[in-house]
Amino acid sequence: MSDLRVPDPLRAEEEVAGVTVSNPAGALGLDLVVPADFYHPHLGRLAGLRQDLRNIQFVDDRIAQAAEMGYVDITEVRRLVSASSRMFDVQVFARRIAEAARARRAMTLAADVHNRLGAGVPLDEVRELLLEAAS
Repeated sequence: MSDLRVPDPLRAEEEVAGVTVSNPAGALGLDLVVPADFYHPHLGRLAGLRQDLRNIQFVDDRIAQAAEMGYVDITEVRRLVSASSRMFDVQVFARRIAEAARARRAMTLAADVHNRLGAGVPLDEVRELLLEAAS
């Protein structure tokens, strides 16, 4: 059994964003998340730049381009790239992000159902939201 510990969601988001900039063409797991899965919008914007960064040869050029296109300070992008502990496989981190995103979506749906029922909307009218939250 591996002793690899799954990081907290923020660290997972930082790892995936940093690896997206440092190795957009070769890292496994980058396709497991989409920018909307990220709780921190600036990290999601960086992760969303994967296709734009794939053909840029040098890391420093990718950092500069990611900072400009993602509207993130270049020192923050450098920090994320430098702090990345993985280069080729971020699947465990991406799965953690996707799991947290699913939980946030379920909580949002549950709150919406709660608010609608509290406002007097009949149960039959919110049943579809309940089914969506359950899936």
